Amino acid sequence: MRGLFGLGKKKEEPEVKEDQNIHNDSQRTDENIYIVQYDRKICIGAGVCAAVDAKHWEMAKDAKAVLKGSKQDSDNPVIWTREISESELEEVKRAAEGCPPSAIHIFRKDTGEKIV
Repeated sequence: MRGLFGLGKKKEEPEVKEDQNIHNDSQRTDENIYIVQYDRKICIGAGVCAAVDAKHWEMAKDAKAVLKGSKQDSDNPVIWTREISESELEEVKRAAEGCPPSAIHIFRKDTGEKIV
């Protein structure tokens, strides 16, 4: 840019390449995804899951737990599954660890690694 009336020195502006990829780590969304698997048949209705994690669990009228937002497995109708993000893992993990009959299992989606 030139000064008033086009006179003076041209202002140097930094060159920015269009193909330059600038990443901000705070905006990254590469969280791990986990699969929560709930076996409703072995649930005894203790209610620990709903007590420690009401965001993901509630108790049904038949005194068994319900995994909110889950889908029933078409091959095994007593199994219900739901995906959760890494930010939800600790809450659901507490519910799984507190379940007396171990009806709740958590797996890492990309590797199949069993968490609980």
